[in-house]
Amino acid sequence: MSDLSARRGRLTGTATSGSELTEISAEVPDQELLKYAVELRALTAGTGRFRRRYLRHDPVPNGS
Repeated sequence: MSDLSARRGRLTGTATSGSELTEISAEVPDQELLKYAVELRALTAGTGRFRRRYLRHDPVPNGS
């Protein structure tokens, strides 16, 4: 969860199924997930999986 927070993610929920599995739901900017599959495998010793789907587009505020 702290890794997702470091990626500007917002946790939206968790669910436990079985004794060893935990599903984490979060909203994370797409740019932060470019290399996430490789990094998640390293964090979880090859057992972690993730899927992503498009949720919405948040406009970037201009600096003027």
